[in-house]
Amino acid sequence: SFSTSPGSPCPASQASTSMMIDLVKGKSVEEAHHLADLFISMIKGKELTEEELEELDEAAALEGVSHMPARVKCAVLSWHTLDTALKKE
Repeated sequence: SFSTSPGSPCPASQASTSMMIDLVKGKSVEEAHHLADLFISMIKGKELTEEELEELDEAAALEGVSHMPARVKCAVLSWHTLDTALKKE
């Protein structure tokens, strides 16, 4: 169930954020930016290659979110935040 208490982050957002942190930890700014671009593209419905999905590691498991419009914003929130922060580097 994706129901949450008022003020609580949605589980899709929490899972996505956790996966993002694990994936980009220790990566260069360029690598993290590339991964964020891949993830955002995937969630917005772009079909990724097997190699691109492998790059996303466990975050690729959220590929099905692209078919749930109400969850797309939840899944990409932290990735958009990361991408914006990296552009300021």
